[in-house]
Amino acid sequence: MFSMDTVRADLVSGYGESTNTPFLAEIASEGVLFRDSYAASTYTIPSHMSIFTGLEPVEHGVLTEDSMLSPQVPVLAEKLQVAGYRTGAFHEGGYVAARFGFDRGFESYSQLKRLAVVDDRLDSILEWIRSSAEDRYFLFLHTYAAHVPYGGYERLLEDGPQGERFSRANVERWRQLAQTGELDTLSEGDLYSCMVFNHLAVRRPEMIHGCGHRLPAGFAETAAFESDRQAMLASYIERIRLIDAAIGKIRDTLIELDQWDDTLFIVLGDHGEAFFEHGRQRHGYIPFNEVLKVPLIVSYPRLLRDQDTRIVDGLVWHPDILPTVSSLAGVPQAARPTGGLDLVPFMTGQDEIPVDRTLHPVVLHADHVSEEPIRRVALQGPVKYVQGHRQFGDEIGLLFDLSADPAETTNLRDLRPAAFSTLSSLAEEHMAALVPGQAMKQDTHQNGTAEDPEAAVLSPETEEQLRELGYID
Repeated sequence: MFSMDTVRADLVSGYGESTNTPFLAEIASEGVLFRDSYAASTYTIPSHMSIFTGLEPVEHGVLTEDSMLSPQVPVLAEKLQVAGYRTGAFHEGGYVAARFGFDRGFESYSQLKRLAVVDDRLDSILEWIRSSAEDRYFLFLHTYAAHVPYGGYERLLEDGPQGERFSRANVERWRQLAQTGELDTLSEGDLYSCMVFNHLAVRRPEMIHGCGHRLPAGFAETAAFESDRQAMLASYIERIRLIDAAIGKIRDTLIELDQWDDTLFIVLGDHGEAFFEHGRQRHGYIPFNEVLKVPLIVSYPRLLRDQDTRIVDGLVWHPDILPTVSSLAGVPQAARPTGGLDLVPFMTGQDEIPVDRTLHPVVLHADHVSEEPIRRVALQGPVKYVQGHRQFGDEIGLLFDLSADPAETTNLRDLRPAAFSTLSSLAEEHMAALVPGQAMKQDTHQNGTAEDPEAAVLSPETEEQLRELGYID
């Protein structure tokens, strides 16, 4: 299972017109691409925990940075380990760190530096695969390669007027002002340019700390907005291509070992990334499909190569992963049902996803970023309801017809009041019916106490990881 953190669906080959991921396109040509795949939430911790547990975010309860999964909730790696599989993982820390409970069931849960999974430690991963050639195994891979900062600064130096704005001399001037605490002397235009530079750094040490890393709404009114937006988007796409190339090398290794036909290979995103399509950037508290719609591609040639189905229509989401893997791996399902479906009948063309299936992703922030309340989304067929909030542009709620308006530009609430009422009621009833999970409070005695939430702060290691990912300035 390869988790491409922060990768949105429409920039992956097979979704829309994108041709960015040729290796994934080849894998999908022998496997299955789910056209309408959604994240369980808008940020990493709850989405990945839904992948591992088959539960919705409210059910597993791991929604904040000081929580961890209850030991009473079984996870995928544990199920596979009990069934006789070797279990290993290579991940890039941050919000999939072991401290949330993600390491449960893994013999090894190796944390690497950012970009390592698709770059300088990929050979180690391939060696792990080779060393496990005689075993049944479950390998989980996770990369932040597509997460901000996106890299690409060097490209700007050759880009005419852009190169002048982002010249090495200008960058050095901003860096000096940051060191002397004088960034407030910059013009608004220079300050925005400094922020854009931070998005295009390769890694955190290159960023200029102090000028900020989240572009405000006023950035959209600047003369250079579209060229800067395109520069960030181009770098983001290059990182997606880097991930695709790494996936291609993993596939080639499995072919070399004569294991490809017998390997269940799952590639997915945990959430997407916004580039001001709706006036805001990044991810988190954004309910639109640039954040919620994610790729899901499944290969299992022995089962799927001769099937006619290559694209599966119908709504699927993260809680479907655990029951699907359990089914294909021959692992008994727990007595307690999850919110997910076994997708195997739809992959093999034996059945179709019910047209009235309704999904309820949740919109929330990492808790250190914002304390905005959870907002619920309801998806049924092509119709999408979003519970209202001022940050979404409407405090009452939004309704979109994704078949006619995939960019979510027209709120149909007043034009289709019956549909709005039905989906808003479904969302409310669904939330009320969920049994909230009792996530455990993490031990924070090094920096406070679990009984005193005001005193609990991030550990230095965690703070450094989140700074590397641009969550903390």
